[in-house]
Amino acid sequence: MTRDEAVDEIRAGLGFRSDMQATIISRLKQSQRELEGGKSLPWFIVNEDSPIELIAGQSEYTLSDHFIQEADDLGFQNIAQNIEGDIYHVKKWEYDKSIATFGFEATGYPRVYTIRNFTLKFFPTPDIDYSYRWSFYQKQTTLEDNVENQWLKFVPDLLIGMAGGYVAANLRDEQAIAYFQPIRQNWEAWLIKQIAQRQVAVNERTVMGSDR
Repeated sequence: MTRDEAVDEIRAGLGFRSDMQATIISRLKQSQRELEGGKSLPWFIVNEDSPIELIAGQSEYTLSDHFIQEADDLGFQNIAQNIEGDIYHVKKWEYDKSIATFGFEATGYPRVYTIRNFTLKFFPTPDIDYSYRWSFYQKQTTLEDNVENQWLKFVPDLLIGMAGGYVAANLRDEQAIAYFQPIRQNWEAWLIKQIAQRQVAVNERTVMGSDR
């Protein structure tokens, strides 16, 4: 579903109003920000196998502005390198522990990394160039334009329920509030259930030892 199609759905829930497009779009964007700032994030906003290119002597890598958090809760192995079919992982450590273990001067194959101020820092400092892949939750395309992002592709009714409810509250329209509220509640419950099921599946695989 595109942004403008979502706007039309919200207008219908408001009694087929033909105005308020700017306000509705603003509330759709607000809803997306709230969802991406939540504690439980969905699988469909994960950026899988994004490249990290480290140059010899470069120990820091600046994260994308679209970075939200790592996706290790879904079973992704964080930063990894594939060399002739073998997977080599860089473990995540606390910054203080990394400094105490490796210091600032050591060079070699990066064994651990930390995240500080939207920067990945590797220890020890790479002695040659390395190429890695990692997966993380990523902010989706904002709805400035008439596009379909991952939220509108997978859970359009959730955004419609949230944004429509905000607009209805602004209008003090009790009927519209009553219309959008169950839409939001039903789709929030569905999404939370789907996220939980995937996390349970990951935990079960981890206990069995098939993933790590």
